[in-house]
Amino acid sequence: MPKVLAAAKVDEDPLTGLEQKDLTRRLSRGEWLVVRAFALMVLAITAAYLGWRALFTIAWGSWWVSVPLFLAEAHLASRLVVTIFELWNIDASTPCRRVAATNAKVVVFIATYDEGLEVLMPTLSAALALEPAHETWLLDDGRRPEVKDMALALGAHYVTRPDNSHAKAGNLNHALAICDADLVAVLDADHVPEPGFLRNTIGYFADPTVALVQTPQEFYNGDSFLHWGRKGNHEEQFFHRVIMPGKNRANAAFWTGTNAILRTSALRWIGGVSTVTITEDMHTTVRLHRTGWKTVHHNEVLARGLAARNYDEFHTQRWRWGAGAMQSLAIENPLVSRGLSAAQRMMYLASASSWFDSWRTLVLHLLPVVALTTGAPPVDAPVGTLIPAIIVVHSLQFVLSKLLSRGRLRLLPTLVFEVLKMPANLSSTLVFFRPRRLKFAVTPKGRSESGRARQSVPLLLWLLLAADLIAWGYTTLALGGAIPRPIDEPRLMLLGVSWLLANLFVLVLAIDRIRRPDFGGERRAGHRAECQFEAKVDGVRARTLDVSLTGASLLMRDPNAAAGLTVTVQLDLGGSVVEFDGIVRRCDATSFEGVALLGVEWLPGQWSPLSHLATSLFRRGATLEMIPT
Repeated sequence: MPKVLAAAKVDEDPLTGLEQKDLTRRLSRGEWLVVRAFALMVLAITAAYLGWRALFTIAWGSWWVSVPLFLAEAHLASRLVVTIFELWNIDASTPCRRVAATNAKVVVFIATYDEGLEVLMPTLSAALALEPAHETWLLDDGRRPEVKDMALALGAHYVTRPDNSHAKAGNLNHALAICDADLVAVLDADHVPEPGFLRNTIGYFADPTVALVQTPQEFYNGDSFLHWGRKGNHEEQFFHRVIMPGKNRANAAFWTGTNAILRTSALRWIGGVSTVTITEDMHTTVRLHRTGWKTVHHNEVLARGLAARNYDEFHTQRWRWGAGAMQSLAIENPLVSRGLSAAQRMMYLASASSWFDSWRTLVLHLLPVVALTTGAPPVDAPVGTLIPAIIVVHSLQFVLSKLLSRGRLRLLPTLVFEVLKMPANLSSTLVFFRPRRLKFAVTPKGRSESGRARQSVPLLLWLLLAADLIAWGYTTLALGGAIPRPIDEPRLMLLGVSWLLANLFVLVLAIDRIRRPDFGGERRAGHRAECQFEAKVDGVRARTLDVSLTGASLLMRDPNAAAGLTVTVQLDLGGSVVEFDGIVRRCDATSFEGVALLGVEWLPGQWSPLSHLATSLFRRGATLEMIPT
């Protein structure tokens, strides 16, 4: 096992702090045989454990605690089976050849509504620079004059429509109706494509049955709510780099809304982008698969966007995804929809059913509270047998998940985010039982207006915290002899306390993450990259400390510098010089005599130098270490 784990090490770049863009390393045939043999062994041990639990350990005298615990464990085991099925071969798809030119007409769609220019500019600039030859269309549902000016100045097509019906799906359908492209690449407003975005993916369309090529979602704001630690790990990585490639085996990879290329004839075949649910991407893919089209997940990072910066954004996004999945499940259930293969049905069911996992998380959190405060034993088994069995089975399951995920599954972050997702997931799954029209909720990008206020913690998490603390205090008094012990067996009671404290530890970490000032609301005009460029301010030598698409901080010797002055700033980007007109917003003295720290804000409308700067920052990787403005 250790050999396989080492061989499957996550591809991380310690210099940038973010995961490299390269394709995930493929396992050899021998390595896969070892992993699959281990998977079958763990399944057999898990089945034996559940059989023992069902036949010999249910405490029928307290069935209302014991049976829910067994069902939660059985559900966890069923999810393991689904995960094994999904990840049985995440190397199923062979990467296509790179293309330098194509006879197909390609158009890049960038859908936007209210994202700021500082968010749109890098995406638009990078999209325009892509090869091979293509057109870039900016689809602005905000109908903003400044966005139109920017698009036309840089050479993009600017497209609007008279209304915003069906939100993003309607925006894309409107553009499809007036576009004669063979292929359309779809980017969200904040997702900046790499130079190889088109070259590395168009080759798949040599197969006339391929309708969609999806690439992973990665993020350049490494200080986001999703990121954990300094190695570029984030909460969505497991899905995009492991789960999605695994779906290739069953031709079940689906569109995730951005960083994808679609065949327009396939979209027109199914009547366009689905407008029935608020997750138009997944529902559209179901319809493509039902009509016989193929899809591919290309497991290489070819675009980076902005991850949710705080809990409100995270909750909004998760609720929309979950509610949309429930709409799709209710309207076009993959188990009964015609045209899908058995493997595709399993893959879709695996994705849709994952939103119900939060109910298991809630049950497992409440059970020790109930057991310790009522004295109802959840298990009827000798503690000396029960504890080793639990440790062995769940340890083997975790090791297997680690192997199947190529080391990407991390225990503590996974547990914390399971708690963080719980309020949104519990609420969104109720949509399945009461399907209805839902309003598309846009995830905010760029500047927010809430200031650096701490985020609010959902009431559910406060109630769970109160329940845990009450149960802990009650149990402490009981163990100390102040009140009668609810459970006679001390070891069984200590086992319950350990379970309770583990839950409490994870819950406190989740609440702390929500409340951290780092993840509060912010009045930011984008991001600024910490990078030093040689510069001149009105001809006087200077050096930047940080640069953004809205301005720069510079050090310079100039006794005449003062706030309010209009200046010309020249930035040497390493072989090319761009020039901006700006206004000095601040001028502070430093500890070095005669050296001032200037904060300069660029004047509006300088589209060409801004585009040059945006492209340079992303190509140099400077944005990978961005900090809040």
